[in-house]
Amino acid sequence: MRISIRIINALTFVVISYLSITGIRLLLFGNRLSLPEWLVWLQTIEFGYNTQLLHFYAGLALAGLLTIRIALNIISAKEKHSVKLNSNIAEMWRSNIALVINLLLFLAIISGLLVYSGKITGALSYASLKNMHLISFWGVLLFSVIYGMVKILQRDRYENRFTYRSKEGKRTWAALLALFPICAIVAWGVAEFVNTPMTLSSRRMNRNIVLDGHAHTIEWHGVDSVVVPVTGGDNFDNGSTNVLVKSFRNRRHIFFLFQWQDNSRSFNRRLVKTDSGWIEQKSDSSIFGESVYFEDQLAVSFHRSSSGCLESCHLGNSKQAGRHYTSGDRSDVWVWRALSTNPVGEADDGWWAAASDSSRGIRFDNSAGGGYASNLNREWDEPYFLSYHPAFRYWIDMNSKYFLSYRPGLDIFEIGAIQPAVVTSPFMGDRGDIRVRGNWANGLWTVELSRSLNTGSPFDIALLGTVWMSLAPFDNSEKMHSYHFKTIKLIVEK
Repeated sequence: MRISIRIINALTFVVISYLSITGIRLLLFGNRLSLPEWLVWLQTIEFGYNTQLLHFYAGLALAGLLTIRIALNIISAKEKHSVKLNSNIAEMWRSNIALVINLLLFLAIISGLLVYSGKITGALSYASLKNMHLISFWGVLLFSVIYGMVKILQRDRYENRFTYRSKEGKRTWAALLALFPICAIVAWGVAEFVNTPMTLSSRRMNRNIVLDGHAHTIEWHGVDSVVVPVTGGDNFDNGSTNVLVKSFRNRRHIFFLFQWQDNSRSFNRRLVKTDSGWIEQKSDSSIFGESVYFEDQLAVSFHRSSSGCLESCHLGNSKQAGRHYTSGDRSDVWVWRALSTNPVGEADDGWWAAASDSSRGIRFDNSAGGGYASNLNREWDEPYFLSYHPAFRYWIDMNSKYFLSYRPGLDIFEIGAIQPAVVTSPFMGDRGDIRVRGNWANGLWTVELSRSLNTGSPFDIALLGTVWMSLAPFDNSEKMHSYHFKTIKLIVEK
């Protein structure tokens, strides 16, 4: 008995240690951010896989080991010397603390599974589960330290002396051999349940919509939908929000509706006049980009496999943020930006290359002109263009007539005056084949989007049959986007 219990205890210690390391890594750096140089060694124990998935499967392994440990205690109950146990106060305390640790571990496992499953979509419930998971983890660490102190203070080292050769030991090992496949089957069932993909059916309908960002009921009536909880983003309440996704197709195009809570409409990209010239307004941002003076964004990626966005790499170092790239086939990526692309009714069309491609990281489809750019002439510390209409105080639309080319004689602005930091116009070519319009009202972004089912471009994925989709809203953030654990299975009706 002693041998079997020690083996299970050793395995449990290894798994809890691994869960602690990956959990703290996710807490401090998220699933997708690069690690400081002094923590680069963590990448060796991630084996090139997604940290969140490794953390999830390690949690399942821990649940199985705890179940086996409890079964061993039940089997060996008759072998325990109750008189000896009750007469030893330290042993009683250790037993009670062990019970608390086991309860906290199961609480951490259950809350983690519910968070990962994506089946809890209420913002408050989702945040509560995340906090419960975190508190349970710290509770396990605290009581483990107390358990170790009691163990050190304990004078009585009595343990059962049964070995695998004894009658009782053979019976125990036979029970263990039966428990292992049972726990494996249960773990497989839980993994299948939790990993059941969110499914969105884009049915064929004989209708069209006006892309205005208002989600009129008559246009979206009867359309299939899914609610996707996302987490880990800068500026969102508790780092989380929920994204409502709807979709349908007609003969030539596919349409999407995205809605998510965002307390503010972020039009924060501005040029500010200073004593030494004009500058782009920025905070003391890290290598992970601006998160104060920026704009809201939504990235939507499409994949031919179920791995999705979460499986793409974000490797980097302490001086450079990680970059997306895929493990094989390229992914189709659409990026809607509240200032840079929304005013001209487009989303930026790009793609992620494979890791073996020298162009890994996000690339953009071919463009014959147009697009967005900074309004700051960095050589002369002055704007390229000046806006003189209040409707264009956040961006300059090159198709409008309400701007002038900058000349020193026109610069009669006082120190602290602002001008738009973004110049935008419609893309020409493959990069501009996504029509979109977003509207913010009462703390809610509504983005309506459409694209041809099959553009014929080698950089685009044809949206027919089964395609896998991922979402990433940005709340006034350049790079620190939110994400979800499970890829959406998009079934486009043929």
